[in-house]
Amino acid sequence: MLRFPYRPDLQTGAPNWRPIVFLFVEGPNGRVRSKGLLDTGSADTVLPIRLARTLGIQLAPATTGIVWRGQHFPIQYGEVDFELAAGSLGYQWRTRVGFSAAPIKYFLLGIRGCLQFFDATFCGKDLAVDLTINRSFSGTVL
Repeated sequence: MLRFPYRPDLQTGAPNWRPIVFLFVEGPNGRVRSKGLLDTGSADTVLPIRLARTLGIQLAPATTGIVWRGQHFPIQYGEVDFELAAGSLGYQWRTRVGFSAAPIKYFLLGIRGCLQFFDATFCGKDLAVDLTINRSFSGTVL
């Protein structure tokens, strides 16, 4: 099990605690570390389109989209390798994710591509989230 403390989002001035995790995303041209929001309300995992270009991800034509602040943005899909770790334990898996030009602040780590592989327990009082791999996880335990 991985435990991640919530992190403060200071957009509004006062801390707004969110289940934000650091993770690595890898493609043919390299690897980057960034923040992702564990988002049970997002059907897809969505990353910035510029990251696909940086990492050399091959993208399929857009078949769907995301509405962000009232504006529609197309989503193109491609495969990446994710790595998520806490302490001495980590998980790595290859998955299909969406890429969009929507001005999202964090990667949206939604059901498909991320949360589908975990049983997640959101511990409100502790301001933490626990992730345990489930039977659909076919990646590597590090």
